[in-house]
Amino acid sequence: LLACFRDQDIKNSPLLDFVEHETNQARHLHLQALEPRDAHRLAASLLPDSVHDDTVIAVGRESRGNPFFISQMAAHLTTSIAIPCSNEISLNTVILGRVEKVSATARHLLELIVVASKPISVEAIVHAAGLLDFSAEAMESLLDAGLIKVFVVDEVESVESYHDRIRETVLRGLDDGTRVQRHRELATSLEKSSSIDAEALALHLDLAGEPERASVYALTAAKEAAAVLAFDKAAQLFRFVVDRCAPDDDRYRPTLVMLAEALENVGRSPEAADAYLAASVGTKAEERLELLHKAARELLNSGHTERGLEIAGPVLDELQIPYPRTQLGAVISLFRRRLTLRLRGLESQPSTELSRRDSLRMDICWSMTTGLGLVDNIRNFDFGSRLILLALSSGEPLQIARGLTIEATIMAALNRPGDRRAAEIISRIEQIGSDMKSPYVLALAAITSQFNEHAYGHYDASQKLATKALGLFGYCTSVTWESTMAQGFAVWSLFLLGRIRELIQQTPGLVEDANRRGNVYYANRLRAPFGVTVWLAQGDVSEARQQVENLKSRLSRLNFQAQYYWRPWAETLIELYEDDRDTPWHRIQAQWAQCKRSKLMMLPMIRLHMHILRAMCALAFATVNSDSTSALRTASRSLQKVLGLGISGGNAWIRIYQAAIEHQRGRTPVAEKLLTTAGFELEDKMHLYSAIAHRSRGILIGGDQGHQLIKDADDFMKSEGIVDPARFARMLVPGFD
Repeated sequence: LLACFRDQDIKNSPLLDFVEHETNQARHLHLQALEPRDAHRLAASLLPDSVHDDTVIAVGRESRGNPFFISQMAAHLTTSIAIPCSNEISLNTVILGRVEKVSATARHLLELIVVASKPISVEAIVHAAGLLDFSAEAMESLLDAGLIKVFVVDEVESVESYHDRIRETVLRGLDDGTRVQRHRELATSLEKSSSIDAEALALHLDLAGEPERASVYALTAAKEAAAVLAFDKAAQLFRFVVDRCAPDDDRYRPTLVMLAEALENVGRSPEAADAYLAASVGTKAEERLELLHKAARELLNSGHTERGLEIAGPVLDELQIPYPRTQLGAVISLFRRRLTLRLRGLESQPSTELSRRDSLRMDICWSMTTGLGLVDNIRNFDFGSRLILLALSSGEPLQIARGLTIEATIMAALNRPGDRRAAEIISRIEQIGSDMKSPYVLALAAITSQFNEHAYGHYDASQKLATKALGLFGYCTSVTWESTMAQGFAVWSLFLLGRIRELIQQTPGLVEDANRRGNVYYANRLRAPFGVTVWLAQGDVSEARQQVENLKSRLSRLNFQAQYYWRPWAETLIELYEDDRDTPWHRIQAQWAQCKRSKLMMLPMIRLHMHILRAMCALAFATVNSDSTSALRTASRSLQKVLGLGISGGNAWIRIYQAAIEHQRGRTPVAEKLLTTAGFELEDKMHLYSAIAHRSRGILIGGDQGHQLIKDADDFMKSEGIVDPARFARMLVPGFD
């Protein structure tokens, strides 16, 4: 059995459904438009030999590679009294010729079908045309002419134009008055239907010149879409209503809020913020504060930091929550909160009924914490500590779970070896989630555990926990920030594990999606250094540079991590890939004092990465400068400062660069020993760096054994999609050439 069908036909055909789900013998072949040569061959086979070749070529071209249209134009030409010249051949002419041959009743039905713009029940079309009985003859004539197709969906006989080109051609032939009349007829028919399609009815009423009535049905359709979590559709329909309501309409402000919530649920945070802001105009003070908070939250969580803080400022002031204006003030505030928390402990008070104002105080502390996370560590920890204290005093389980999430994250981020309090707190969050039967709180526990594993260097475990967290967040709404964090740390783990092929498969699509949703924070985080690594692995330096330029153009001056971590890493990787060994060294030396002042390196995992980056720059510089002593000394001191941080695989990672330093100093046997140890220790932790360690050792020992080590490492890197292993290895670990 050979069947040709469109993807959407599967749900409409019992036969296709059976083949798809009840057999395991079906083979799927995805068909594309015919190549011009094949379209020409098909047209030639269907047309008489007497037809000029120019006409055959024109048929293939006009069909746009669609075999159905080739056959229809061939049939039209074959039955013509005289074959027209090639420049007179038009698919539109063929279609309109078919339309002219059917009866007025059939033409009326066809006009309604194309104006409907999507499948519609035959009954609705017949009623719209004002026919008392089903006009079998008229419908059959349209079917015979290849202008429509009829099928059954959920036991309802439905109809649509046979192809979009047919619909477009017939629509273009309708004058404005006829088009409006057909929309009015369809609206009248749909409104009388036993099961009203509110969205379709809204569309036809609007196009029939009745926007007020259209907005009523659009609001119904929007609420229905939101109820089944179709938030993109809901946002589109809520926007439809807002655009047709006056600001003094009672529906205007509530619809704006529903629009904002729908946009928030699909991660279109800047648009959601704008809707919340618009809804806040003219509201009572308490409601206005809540809406302004939500607008600030959406902006902060999507990387629009300056604007988010500008909107959050008045809310914080009204709630009497001070925002530290200086870095010193933030440090003092954080110290006070941490001291209070240490003296108080993490015991919670019995739950009491909270006022809206008390809830809002905790909500905005959560929003400030999430919005400043990985942007400004000091203020992030400060607001997180405030939330913990407020939540424990309130006794409210959800707020306590959020507060404990922040506390466990702070402990994991500071990563003190032997301190297992973070794991104990995560267990407590899980217990709260189980008691509440809350997928959201259980997902918070999973993402906190994911961050904990990542901070300790357990990247494989972190990757697996991301899958768990994202699965649980799938049952929740308004979790854009949370799911973005889970996905972001999963990508970071892939980068450190060296699973480059998975990065290549995932990162471009994630960047595109983040850009589409206006999430500057996530797009920038993906670009550098992960996205840059992806494009360099494929040898595409120009695209890697473009990603860094995109990062620079959208960089917040308040995002210290982007300025002093993401961007320097990305720029250094590109420069080292292109064998520029001077620029990275001079830049990192110039920026190092600023990086330290930003308090970015208070986080051990960031401190490890930054000191390794500095060592990379120093090693690259040392290989091309006769006076390398100072650079090698800097590299050695940087690496010594991050030994023993308690990050799994961290010391082994450091040993690779220590080996490069020893090699540059002429102590090759010491370098070989360090590389051997590092290579084996990293095999189940950081696969790419393990391969580079073995490869570097192969360079040092030479001979057959060395050649084999290089070959094995190169084969592994090629299997990960890296097109130039030698260049890629030299980029990540300079000093062995």
